[in-house]
Amino acid sequence: MANYQIPLTGKVAWPCILVQIIILSLLMLVSTWIFEFFPFLIAAISYALIAQLLRRSQAKHHRKGVRLVLKKQYEEAIPWFIKSVHHFEKKPWLDKYRCITLLSATGFGYREMGLCNLGFCYAQLGKREEAIEFYNKVLQTNPNNGLAITTLNLLNTAIKE
Repeated sequence: MANYQIPLTGKVAWPCILVQIIILSLLMLVSTWIFEFFPFLIAAISYALIAQLLRRSQAKHHRKGVRLVLKKQYEEAIPWFIKSVHHFEKKPWLDKYRCITLLSATGFGYREMGLCNLGFCYAQLGKREEAIEFYNKVLQTNPNNGLAITTLNLLNTAIKE
């Protein structure tokens, strides 16, 4: 089994942070109209609950895969990442507008992260060809994905040695 240390998530999309601040501000505004006591606390808790609900319902397969990877259960994580990729392929608008639909500020889409995570799992299992295949799929979606580029270079170097 290989032991590559590659992150499972991507960069932060700073414009999404701005969108989330606006959404939180709107919740605070509404809370001040509705609640007399602790409106800002209620708004913050509401935001956190909404974010968790959205992520648990729409990114549940991705989350399950990540939990398994953190336990080093790579083989078991693969079907969950495949389900996640298929989910976001069927609903590309969820991924495209994830700032709003999932209250997520990730720079990579969930489909893209799922493909990277599949590549990571296969690399950890020593299945380089499968890993390379998934990282190449990432680059078809986003040719500037630094994680995929770096990992492909690492895997190709390992194959040559």
